[in-house]
Amino acid sequence: ALATAEGQRAEQAMELEQQRAADAADAAAEAEQAVAKVSDLFDNISGLSSVVREALATAEGQRAEQAMELEQQRAADAADAAAEAEQAVAKVSDLFDNISGLSSVVREALATAEG
Repeated sequence: ALATAEGQRAEQAMELEQQRAADAADAAAEAEQAVAKVSDLFDNISGLSSVVREALATAEGQRAEQAMELEQQRAADAADAAAEAEQAVAKVSDLFDNISGLSSVVREALATAEG
């Protein structure tokens, strides 16, 4: 009877040890899955960082392109304004030439009237 009871206890102890080993294996598998999930999470974060960097670079490129287009527009506007100013100067110059021509005509008329 004692030998049977001792055998049963030994069998129960072995079963308990096997259960503990199975539980430990399950826990190790769960820990491995958790590590894999964390690793995937870091991979996703790294991928997102790359996407964000690319998006920022694209936005920066678009801003630079818009700034360049604005600068080109300003340069074109300045060239237009310079051309308009040049035309205005030419008109004033023509006006002074006409006044000078009229002065000559008036002088001649006065000289003729006096003479």
